[in-house]
Amino acid sequence: MGIFEQASRTLWSRTGFSHFSKSDALLNNYCEQLNFELVKKRAKPIITMDEELRLYIAIKMNKERKKATAYDGSITPQAKKNLEEAKINSGRWTPYWVGDPEGNKYEVECRPIKMVVDLGISSCTCNMWGLTGIPCEHAVACMAYKNVDPEDIVHPFFSIQLWRKTYEPYARPINLSEFWQKIGLPDIEPPPFKRPARRPKKQRRKGNDPPPKPKPHMAKRKTYKCSKYGGTKHNSRTCKGPPPTPNNQSVETSTVLPTPPPNSKDLSQSSQSTIGMAPTIPTSQNPSTSTMVFMPTSTVSLALPITQPMATTTAMRASTSRPQLPITQPMIPTIAVRPPPLKPPSMH
Repeated sequence: MGIFEQASRTLWSRTGFSHFSKSDALLNNYCEQLNFELVKKRAKPIITMDEELRLYIAIKMNKERKKATAYDGSITPQAKKNLEEAKINSGRWTPYWVGDPEGNKYEVECRPIKMVVDLGISSCTCNMWGLTGIPCEHAVACMAYKNVDPEDIVHPFFSIQLWRKTYEPYARPINLSEFWQKIGLPDIEPPPFKRPARRPKKQRRKGNDPPPKPKPHMAKRKTYKCSKYGGTKHNSRTCKGPPPTPNNQSVETSTVLPTPPPNSKDLSQSSQSTIGMAPTIPTSQNPSTSTMVFMPTSTVSLALPITQPMATTTAMRASTSRPQLPITQPMIPTIAVRPPPLKPPSMH
């Protein structure tokens, strides 16, 4: 706010603008249109650029001239549009004549707002009539009370006659440079050309511009979360299980410990012990305590001779230092026969 406090109000506030221009526009669209054409043509030679700009201005003036000639009305189309909007909005304002001899001073009211209008000097408290030259909605309400046509009060700046007079000048035609009159002076040579190191820039410098507003489609996207295990970057349909964390590891885990390699003496003792001992099978399991209950069953053992010696593995050779002897005593495998299922006790 410091810059605006130092500068005059007539330079930055529309309420402080002069009433001479009869325009409340803060933009100069004609200059913007000309700058847009200059961007296209400024890379060309200066004479070619001037000729193309001259043709552009001639075509634009001819277009506006035809529009002004074909229009039928007392004021310009834009002034007509603004006046019609003021007529529609004037219905909510109630004018009160204060009783002056000329009948130009009024007080309009739209509770709780009040405005003072003076038709004699074309002024209103809102200041829009003085800035634009077009009666505001408060002044139109007073003109309707006085039975005056608002189009007759519009400033002559918006008259159709002045609009047509604006585009009366025209660009004169010019021949090709070969048909120009020779005056005996040396030709104008182009300046020495030195090509820059980089590609020439055609866009304006945007270093002092305010930061652009974020676009809706470039906003931060929502992070998807799995509804099963709470993982990110996937949903429940593409979930592959819980993440490998200590909290999500299974409780029932088994560790396989390496067993020492058997020798011939151990194998003979184990084969003899399996003849008289029947294997056991689990019959029930309690999931709460994870304990197994075993019951003995009858077994049928079949002795099959082993004609080939058992091959030693790499682990056996690595763990024993004495030489391995071939097994000559046959092993008697056991085949367990599953007993019939136990029947529950009678409920009687």
